[in-house]
Amino acid sequence: MELLPNTVKQGAVFTVGLRNSKPASNATATFAGLNYPMLWTGDMWWAVIGVAADLVADQYQVQVIEDGLINLPSVVLTVMEAAFPEELIELAPEQSQLLTDPAAIEEENQLLASTYATVTPERLWSGPFVLPAAGPTGDLFGMRRSFNGGPFSQHTGVDILAGDGQPVVAANSGRVAFAGELHLRGGTVIIDHGVGVFSGYHHLSQVLVAAGQDVVQGEVIGNVGGTGLATAPHLHWEIVVHGVRVDPLPWTQAEIGPGPSLQVSQLVQDEGSSDDGGGLGAQDTPAEGDGANPQPAGEIDLPEGEATLGADEQANSRDRMLLRRQHVAEASTPLALPGQDAQSGGGGAGLPEQQGR
Repeated sequence: MELLPNTVKQGAVFTVGLRNSKPASNATATFAGLNYPMLWTGDMWWAVIGVAADLVADQYQVQVIEDGLINLPSVVLTVMEAAFPEELIELAPEQSQLLTDPAAIEEENQLLASTYATVTPERLWSGPFVLPAAGPTGDLFGMRRSFNGGPFSQHTGVDILAGDGQPVVAANSGRVAFAGELHLRGGTVIIDHGVGVFSGYHHLSQVLVAAGQDVVQGEVIGNVGGTGLATAPHLHWEIVVHGVRVDPLPWTQAEIGPGPSLQVSQLVQDEGSSDDGGGLGAQDTPAEGDGANPQPAGEIDLPEGEATLGADEQANSRDRMLLRRQHVAEASTPLALPGQDAQSGGGGAGLPEQQGR
């Protein structure tokens, strides 16, 4: 059994694979008390599994069950703390008003939970994902945010600070699972990439695709907006794996899962695992201290092209983005309703329960 990598941070993903010349009729991977159906591709069963941002850092057993039988010993996965930064956000009264309708929030949560519970038994994506809009990043995945002095909750995606009306494209190929308006997330498109992997695009001003429509990587699916719980136009982009929201940015850096990109798969295997088997791509997650974070916690990426600016120009660019971030707040986080405590990252208003904790 292959597990790549065997050490991850909260909010990352890993792949589990089992090579077998005589495949069983079905196979299931188990992790953190949940079962994940595996897909047969070529000569192996495989699955990609998400690690929730609030999953307790510890060692976990990963097991593969074939036709209801456990034929191999389990493999240990180490989950490390991610040290997410914190942020205070003040919502204007008109935005806060959206949080006073628990029935609408629950309806949104149930719709999302039902959508993300679907597992299409084929892989529809290939290669690395692309950023779905042009612009610098604002709030990053996993940031712990407090709204109007309330309890902290975790940001479940990446904010891309693109201008109002700018095109939003499919980050990879797949099939539209939902297209429409949501109470907190506003104009929304959700794409099913197969094998339990989805991408979500929120706060859109226009939705240009319909549920059931096949899309290809780079195809325009909508326009950036400020609908739902958002105080300024931006795109909130999520990757959801079997109902668990994970950091989207590593999906743009390497191919996840077995596929034609053997060079990427081998690179990740060499750097992220001591396993001598190849063919599974997964996120490269070095241990603490070896450059696990491509940037300091809380820093903002400079847009492409500004990396060559002088120190003063770079500082001014960061200042402009920081100022804009102070005005960007949206609903892709478990916000507490009046009289409720926010969960530490799984449940609560605005987010279905993740990882079964």
